[in-house]
Amino acid sequence: MNELTFISTHLSFLVEIIKKLETQNMLLSESFCLISELEEKINIIPGPKGATLKTKLNDIFSKNKGLKILSKINKVLLGEMEAVELDEVLLGETEAVELELLRPKYFNNFQICQYKRIVKKKFKI
Repeated sequence: MNELTFISTHLSFLVEIIKKLETQNMLLSESFCLISELEEKINIIPGPKGATLKTKLNDIFSKNKGLKILSKINKVLLGEMEAVELDEVLLGETEAVELELLRPKYFNNFQICQYKRIVKKKFKI
């Protein structure tokens, strides 16, 4: 299976999920539903490329401390976890960050977007 066929067959859902995640004022629980949907769809991709994607996604999730914190906050909001348990997690400095789209680049007729992190506000928890 060539690369374009693989992408169109197994990864076409990414565009829709990314657009939904970019929505402003979305509930945290809605965002995590989309992330769960992404994880489920990546996990059913067959073959060695599917295994590679699963590994990369797990690496991204395991290294993303902010996502872990937000996941725990979401669980508290949904009543699945006690707020007291959050104290251990919410120590340290957190940033409110916005991404700014930089000049898009093209590679083999695919648009590759680069983003610049803009720290809007730092605060201690």
